[in-house]
Amino acid sequence: MFGYIRFFLLIFITGFAALSAPSAASQEFENSNFERFIEESMTASHVPGLAVVLFDETGVTYEGAFGIADKEKTPVTLETPFQLASVSKSFAALIIVQLAAEGQVSLDDPIVKYLPYFRTKDETAWQAITIRHILSHRSGLSTFDGNRGHQGTYSGADALERAVKSLEKTRLKTPPGDVFAYSNANYKIAGALIETVTGQSFETVVKERIFGPLDMKNSYVRIAVQETVPEATGFRQWFGVPIAHPSVAGRAWAAAGGVTASARDLATYVQAVAMKDPRIVPAAFADDLITPQGPEGEASTGYALGWMIAKQDRRLVVYHSGLNPGFASEVAFFPETGQGGVVLTNLSGSLQADVPDLVLSKGLNLPTGSTRPSTGQYILVWGMVANVIGLVLLSALSMVRFSRYVRKNGGVTEFRRVSLSLWLFTIAFIIGVFVPKMNGLTLGGMRLFSSDVWLCLVLSILILVIWGAIRLIYPRRLAN
Repeated sequence: MFGYIRFFLLIFITGFAALSAPSAASQEFENSNFERFIEESMTASHVPGLAVVLFDETGVTYEGAFGIADKEKTPVTLETPFQLASVSKSFAALIIVQLAAEGQVSLDDPIVKYLPYFRTKDETAWQAITIRHILSHRSGLSTFDGNRGHQGTYSGADALERAVKSLEKTRLKTPPGDVFAYSNANYKIAGALIETVTGQSFETVVKERIFGPLDMKNSYVRIAVQETVPEATGFRQWFGVPIAHPSVAGRAWAAAGGVTASARDLATYVQAVAMKDPRIVPAAFADDLITPQGPEGEASTGYALGWMIAKQDRRLVVYHSGLNPGFASEVAFFPETGQGGVVLTNLSGSLQADVPDLVLSKGLNLPTGSTRPSTGQYILVWGMVANVIGLVLLSALSMVRFSRYVRKNGGVTEFRRVSLSLWLFTIAFIIGVFVPKMNGLTLGGMRLFSSDVWLCLVLSILILVIWGAIRLIYPRRLAN
């Protein structure tokens, strides 16, 4: 979901069909190289498990499962369900397109027509937000506001309605329709809209309108309500080491990032969208799903309805990435040929390469980057550790020097005593509020996605606050 710092606009170009048909021996060799690349990528980033399916207009061209699904070391299979995170948005958008095709909604209707309780702090601007705006992330709601409440676990039937009502405390970043800004808040609204219009839970609607028609037997929203293959456990990195940490987000995130599916099921779904399968894709709205929704005259790439769109070498690619605590995913297809693929992994953290993208790019015979985490990632994580150690040493040295000064001078002025404390408290506030916000998260949200970096931030804040507090309470003058 969140979508958080994985809003990478990743590019995919030509696929297997652009190559001449290889011999059986050549194909076996290519598959061997592909699998070797997968294993190298997983090892370099310590990815526990991965599943991948590639397809073209005729069907599946490759499928494979690697590694373990949980701490009991259950092998990953193509039927193992993984959390899809923000890839879930395409499901919600497709359902609303289905409702539009049935005449139950219009994409250009204002949200308040269906959700009269929806509003923001702005006087009237929120009334102009349409269904099309929320599905294309052009509502004016910010990334940060969309990521509030990541740690919430409330799962009541009114969770989506409550999430929408909480937006009355936010203010639009831009006028509706003007600017693209990826925000999970848009798809919380979309989920509430689906429940209101259909009179059913989001979970039920997805099952009846997508999972059922496509026979996706190992797919569900958030929590399995039928007998399925046991789902993969999410692993979160702890300074590079994957630690199993099972978690399921609250129902507020159902439409924004709550779908769980196996690689085989997901490939069936993505291929159905790519081929405009009439079982789920209304013919009259098939092009809308993959048409960027920016102002007229804008470049033909961007965000459509639940899908990201890019152009490379005069070819359009439709794709989406996903990141939930413990999971990362990537899907893509080429509208012109129906080629594409899906990659699911059960790892999140700061010390890893973008393995889902690497594997999918390799599978589609595209150039790939390094299979190892970047130097910048190592600097980020271990630099934070060094920062904490440095603060401990600096604060200790400062207090020793301050104590000597007080003893030598028989006291200290109010200004000298208070000024440094205020400065230290200010730095602690900046670290706790603005540093996470730069990544579109709250401090609590950062704990879910980068727990090691979060720990370093919290320790830095505590050191600064304790340091400043000691300075404040230190006696103005020594006792006789």
